[in-house]
Amino acid sequence: MKVGIDIVEVKRIKKLSGMSSFIERVFSEKEQSYCKRFKNTYERYAGKFAAKEAVIKAFKSLPAGELKSFFLKLPLKKINILNKSDGMPFLKIEGIKVDASLSITHTSDYAAAICIIENAELVK
Repeated sequence: MKVGIDIVEVKRIKKLSGMSSFIERVFSEKEQSYCKRFKNTYERYAGKFAAKEAVIKAFKSLPAGELKSFFLKLPLKKINILNKSDGMPFLKIEGIKVDASLSITHTSDYAAAICIIENAELVK
């Protein structure tokens, strides 16, 4: 089991989103569509960004090998923090089958996330 955790200031994400390519470079279309549905859009983006960073930290704690090497070359956009119909977040990574738990929380000022990876393997 590998664990990662992160916290992000919402105002930082709001500021970065003013740069034309940030949202498109970091978030998939599904992630963008989800965040835009809410009045607190930047809190949602910050939560997903914190979750991506938590996932990266969990993967960085893996031993050296093909899986870790592949993962560390992925752009942030390929790490998808998606939501089930009840709002529960889940992780989908292009090219990797992953069994992980995510929890995201946010206020108007901060967003935090934790990722627990139980198992991960390259999809061939």
